[in-house]
Amino acid sequence: MERIPISQEKAKKAIRQAPSSNIAKSVRRIYFTGLYESAEKRGYWHTDIMSGMGSGILIKFDNSFFLLTAKHVLKDLLKYNTENGEFPNESPFWIDVCHKPNWDSLYDFLMPKRIWDIGQLIKLDEKIVTSDVLLVELFPPAPLHFPDNFIDITEKSYFLEKSFFYTGQYLFLTGYPFEKNNYDWTVEVPNFTHGTKVHRVSYLGTFQDDSNIGFISFEIMDGEVTHENSKGMSGGVIYNVQENLNDIKLCGMILTASNNICHFLPSYVLLDAIVNYKTVTPITVDPMAEQVINPKDRINHIKEYYKTFTSSYQSSVGMYRQNIAKLKRKKRVKKKR
Repeated sequence: MERIPISQEKAKKAIRQAPSSNIAKSVRRIYFTGLYESAEKRGYWHTDIMSGMGSGILIKFDNSFFLLTAKHVLKDLLKYNTENGEFPNESPFWIDVCHKPNWDSLYDFLMPKRIWDIGQLIKLDEKIVTSDVLLVELFPPAPLHFPDNFIDITEKSYFLEKSFFYTGQYLFLTGYPFEKNNYDWTVEVPNFTHGTKVHRVSYLGTFQDDSNIGFISFEIMDGEVTHENSKGMSGGVIYNVQENLNDIKLCGMILTASNNICHFLPSYVLLDAIVNYKTVTPITVDPMAEQVINPKDRINHIKEYYKTFTSSYQSSVGMYRQNIAKLKRKKRVKKKR
């Protein structure tokens, strides 16, 4: 591949802006949930605990949304399912629909529907565990709660081809390390038991070709990437650096990082596995995935949804317009004085 050199100033700018690209923001933090009482006993589903760590990449394919993540991120849940035949609750983990400072309702989360073990489709003789990847099928988002950043797999041009990897190539890792995203159980806020900060972290490294699928080195960084400051980033996104943000490509998914090295699954391997996901047998997470909903109930639910959120939206728009009007009046008064 012919590489066109750019000025040092342009290169620095490209590096600075890369973590703000759509590819970078396609990464989501995984929140694990716990219930003190089952939904059946309580009469409704309600999470009492949010905990754990892990990252994933939000993608869209086959008119559905999926979370691409490392298999070991969900290993405890998968073990639980194997031993007991079911998961701890109907929604044992979830992710944000959008990148926003606060959550207002359950519609702000995407819930797991099925898990597809696409790792079994990857047949490579490598030192790393190439089967360490899962595709989580998600329930569709509500109309007024559509995701803001994701990767559309129908546009295969988003994936960096094998021939475009080269030694020394700048690659970014982005995810949610637990070190920056731990849970605080000492919050002194009424009606809240615990809280957490949400910090998306990016590390810059270079691709190293070892005649296999390669790895990423962080020797160019001032600090050091260790297991401790990268724990929780597994399943996160890897992407390259381009002058134009829209030209940035998905280069892979994080598996493990420590000792200034990251092992990952490259984009060209992931793409083939994702496209052929239906050739494996899925694991049902939420029983609702297999239930047929009465059309009348669905219509009533949609009506209530629109009634709730369109009114709150209109109210917020009204408040915004009132505030703008107040500011304009104040400006007019100052001018008269």
